Amino acid sequence: MVTPQVLLIGPGAIGLTVAGALHEAGVAFDIAARTPFDQVHLTPAATAPPATEPAAGDTVFPVSVFTDPAESRVYDTVMLATKANQVHGAADWLRTCVGPQSTLAVFQNGIEHVERVREFVGDSPAVVPVMVALPAHRESPGRVSVEGEARITVPDDPASVALAALFDNTFMQAVTSNDWHTAAWFKLLINASSGIVTVLTRKTLGEVMADEEAAALLAGLIDEAAAVAEADGARISPGVGADIANGLTAAAGHHVPSILADRLAGVPTEWRARNDVVLRRAARHGIEVPLHWAGTTLLRLGDPDQP
Repeated sequence: MVTPQVLLIGPGAIGLTVAGALHEAGVAFDIAARTPFDQVHLTPAATAPPATEPAAGDTVFPVSVFTDPAESRVYDTVMLATKANQVHGAADWLRTCVGPQSTLAVFQNGIEHVERVREFVGDSPAVVPVMVALPAHRESPGRVSVEGEARITVPDDPASVALAALFDNTFMQAVTSNDWHTAAWFKLLINASSGIVTVLTRKTLGEVMADEEAAALLAGLIDEAAAVAEADGARISPGVGADIANGLTAAAGHHVPSILADRLAGVPTEWRARNDVVLRRAARHGIEVPLHWAGTTLLRLGDPDQP
């Protein structure tokens, strides 16, 4: 029996999708979770919602799930797939399971993946920041529906390239970038801006973008964030807001962003990693961002986890 050298922390929508790709690749892994379950049931994109019995195309496989860090050990590779605001809740797993020679891959939103975990694992382990584009919905413990193309982007350093190779020949596309900072910032300016308009209206992006004034507001938010990104070293040209907003209008559909889903569920959101970071980086570079300041203030006040 092969002893798994990969641990996946956080079997939410992203984590379960990653689990499905690892299973397809034939990679043995364990799962760290708060709620035990004994199998993963993954329904791929473009199929019917999960039913009582697996539908054609569904993937169902058994997994080993641990709920107590004290029962665990050090792994070669640890994949952290909690939400950015849940890292402290995974601290005991990180301290127990990440050793000096481990690779810790952080599958989260934002641009501060490495900074979020260093206090728990120290300076020795390689930390791979993973930008995720995994539209999926966790139905129940162990059960996930993938709603579109699954893609992750990592830097092009050796540890990141090795991580990406784990997903070769799977439904998840893993690509490397020689400018991960720009790629992550590009996604962040969309996430930060669209999060403000969807959470504050409690509507999907498609519903919001049907309003011309709302579309103009989104473009303004994106332009503000783009100015911060450029000052922060990302290669993003000013004035991209209208083009990006138009593209989002065409592609938005009825997908519910994760930050909106969390707000509707009344649970803490990732507003710090997705929005407050824009304010902090703007202050660092001396850039005024009045739209993001107003929007982030309102997001914070409406969050059950506000300071």
